[in-house]
Amino acid sequence: VDVKILYPKMCKQILGGDVRNYYDNVKRVMDSNKKVCFRIPCSKFVMQTQNQEAICDFLKNYNSAMVEVFHIHHLGRNKYLSLGKEYHVDEAVDDEELESFIGKLQALGLRVAKKTF
Repeated sequence: VDVKILYPKMCKQILGGDVRNYYDNVKRVMDSNKKVCFRIPCSKFVMQTQNQEAICDFLKNYNSAMVEVFHIHHLGRNKYLSLGKEYHVDEAVDDEELESFIGKLQALGLRVAKKTF
């Protein structure tokens, strides 16, 4: 399950949606008792303080799930372009910011893996 924008104001402004829909969908997945891994692409945009706090508040409810944290990548770029869609490029966080976020997640009792591409 990808985790990107959970701060309600950002969700409304950027996606034009209500983050509660995401929460409801995740709850349905979790209620299915399937093995779940949350994946967080860490960009400057996603790691804004209020969104970072919202992600932590959300994930602390699912401490049995694995969390993968990684620098953003551009593996989907060609797919977007082939579909004629604009590809948004975001700035990556540095290693220090990534490690700091991993520490916050681990302090919540979450199992966190740092992934590389």
